[in-house]
Amino acid sequence: MNKTSRLRKTAARVLLLLLAGVVVTGCDLNRYPTSVIPLEKSLESYEDAVAYNRGVMAQFRNRIGGTFAAPQEIMADCFNAQADWGNSAPGLHGWLELNASAGTFASCYQMYYSTLKNVNFTIENYNKVKETLKEKYDKTDDEDEKAELKGQMDDIDLFIGTACFARAYYYYNFLLRFGIPYDAATAGTDLGVPLVTTYDVSSRVTRNTVQECYDQIFKDLELAEKELVVRKPHAENSEFTVDAVKALKARVYLERKEYDKAYATAMELIQSGTYPLVEPTKEAFEDMWVHDTSSEEILILEISLPDEKPNTWGSYYGLSRTEHYHSPTYFPTQGLLDKYEEGDLRYGVYFYLAPDVKVFDTHFLNEMVLLQKFKGNPEYATIKDDPTYGRVPNGYHKPRVFRIAEQYLIAAEAGFYAGKDALKPLNALRASRGLKPVTTSGDALLRDIQDERLRELVGEGFRLWDLRRWNLPVKRMAPQEMKEAGALKDYLADGYFTLDVEPGTELYKKIVWAIPQHEINVYGEENLKQNPGW
Repeated sequence: MNKTSRLRKTAARVLLLLLAGVVVTGCDLNRYPTSVIPLEKSLESYEDAVAYNRGVMAQFRNRIGGTFAAPQEIMADCFNAQADWGNSAPGLHGWLELNASAGTFASCYQMYYSTLKNVNFTIENYNKVKETLKEKYDKTDDEDEKAELKGQMDDIDLFIGTACFARAYYYYNFLLRFGIPYDAATAGTDLGVPLVTTYDVSSRVTRNTVQECYDQIFKDLELAEKELVVRKPHAENSEFTVDAVKALKARVYLERKEYDKAYATAMELIQSGTYPLVEPTKEAFEDMWVHDTSSEEILILEISLPDEKPNTWGSYYGLSRTEHYHSPTYFPTQGLLDKYEEGDLRYGVYFYLAPDVKVFDTHFLNEMVLLQKFKGNPEYATIKDDPTYGRVPNGYHKPRVFRIAEQYLIAAEAGFYAGKDALKPLNALRASRGLKPVTTSGDALLRDIQDERLRELVGEGFRLWDLRRWNLPVKRMAPQEMKEAGALKDYLADGYFTLDVEPGTELYKKIVWAIPQHEINVYGEENLKQNPGW
């Protein structure tokens, strides 16, 4: 029986509630209720492992995009909040009100930390399941049974690789938000995040060093690469592959400013030819960003309505069906829009000109440009026949994890700093986007690389970390101007359009997020020391 057949054989099995704790009550304390299983008994067999692997992928899908991308975008320089924004994501947009009790920080911290505990449990118990299968394999003389058990053990190895990749991804993103940025000279003492790799609900967590955290990330990536090698990489893969491992490595190397490694890893993916850049046509970009299909996708996850929904973020377009207007919380700045050159195919797909836009409770504006990059795939629309709008956007897209375009940008930036050919990957990406090549050098070339990264990745959750890596100020760009009613700034949240946070200032330290105060209260300042500036 091949691997696909074995997995299909268990597909109908009800997916266990991932790591749900239960309390057993009743007269017979030696029996479990028929509808629940205690945690310690929930992952003991091959069938349990199949179900848990599905759970790992489901949880991973819910840690991509949406609320895991938007906060760092609205903290950065590309969007303005309108005046009646309802205090959405309080403090993040204006910075001055930020404190260690911010709900966004607390929820993000808890979701990463709880997910890491879950994946630790699965890895530990996958290994126990494999040991049980190995014992059965060693005891039987039946060749058919041996073949079946060998196949199941191979599957468990694949599940372990999947879980290790997920853990590396989580720890990198956890560290990116809450750890001190990597500096090779001080990483051995700088504080990272709590490094927990075994499941223990009673553990008293402490912050490990940045170096220890990265060591664990690379350890997991090496194991993941070893186990995932059996999967053939291809465009639009929805499962983890060795190419996904390489894509994450390139991203990590760039963040650590290990430019030779970042360049080599990104170029390996580019030169493989597995993920060609799309042709410079409007249709190709609509396929990519509206219909979720593109040769550029290294890892793009599947969703299935109504149960497997992706994360969404509707605050960029804010459509009202009943009153037929848009009332977004965040507008693209004019400075952002001006970054797009004439002929850039991304502009017409990423943005759109909304005819009716509402700010405050009574003011209606005309022809405001809104971000529509994450508006939703028509295939997943729940309302497709609205009399005014037709398809009503709901933000449902297949979650994109890695695209080859990012690797071109990594190769360009890393190549610039490493003394490699930065122009070649930069201009290859520009050509695909309908733009002419640049011939700049020095500081002008670096600005071209930085601007291209902004144009390509806007809204995807990179911008704040990019500014930090480049040691640039968080200086909010100029707001859109309106043709009829004057400056948009007159309708924006007071003061937020003039944000200017310079490196080296006390406020700039908040570009590293606060350890949530609740966590410090629980575990003690001696265990969870707060980040500087909070």
